[in-house]
Amino acid sequence: MVDTLQSFEQACGRLSPLVLIGPGIAALVIGLFVWLGGVGFRNWLLGIAGGLSGVLLGFFVFGLSPLLTAAFAGIAAAGAAAFQRLFIAVLAGVLSSAIGFCLLAGPYLGEAGAAATPAKQNDTLSWGQSARLMKSYSIEFDASVRLVYSQMPGYKRAILAAVAAAGAAGGFRFRRAASALCFAVLGTAFIFAGMILLLLQKGSGAISGIFHEPPFYAIVFTAMAAFGAVEQLIFCKQKKEESEKAEEGGKGGDESASAKGNWRTA
Repeated sequence: MVDTLQSFEQACGRLSPLVLIGPGIAALVIGLFVWLGGVGFRNWLLGIAGGLSGVLLGFFVFGLSPLLTAAFAGIAAAGAAAFQRLFIAVLAGVLSSAIGFCLLAGPYLGEAGAAATPAKQNDTLSWGQSARLMKSYSIEFDASVRLVYSQMPGYKRAILAAVAAAGAAGGFRFRRAASALCFAVLGTAFIFAGMILLLLQKGSGAISGIFHEPPFYAIVFTAMAAFGAVEQLIFCKQKKEESEKAEEGGKGGDESASAKGNWRTA
């Protein structure tokens, strides 16, 4: 798995700049938005997250054709928007399992080689060739993740299943807190991905740097996710209190208006 990512890091020197800069900026902007304000736009974001989940499951897990993958993504987006509590529970379970996988899969990832700067080459690939190369690396990465999971002993797989079940149960029971935490984690992940793509375009060995200092980046990721979750919980609480006060004020106004009407008609 480490070999695949470092191989992609080296290949970035040949990729078209649009393939890295465009998705990098988009991921960074989306990440900042979801990291700090995801709860405020929960309905829209859950639908988008459901659609993206449908794409990942349809294409990488089930191997569906592009047309069937698009249909599966549309169904997942509609289901996520309609059944928010259930989807948040599923999302919390998936994220919990992914974090647990990152923590338990260390011995099976392989050794990180020396960080090397991706060298710019004269035979820079076109946009279409770069997109196809990135697609091939994504398929190879998916295969390497499956291989790592197959190499993990049974008790670690059981731990991952238990973590996923606990995350799903917590997400279903504590929807507001789970929503803030899930959006904070997703936003942080998007920010990391965007920064990595932009740094790779500049010739930096960002992926190798993460593998050589995993504790440092794990602490940064955790701190960012925690800050985003707390910030969104405060924001959501304020919004909820304001709506409750507005409802109470409306009820009070209606009651006073009714009382005045009764007095006048008496």
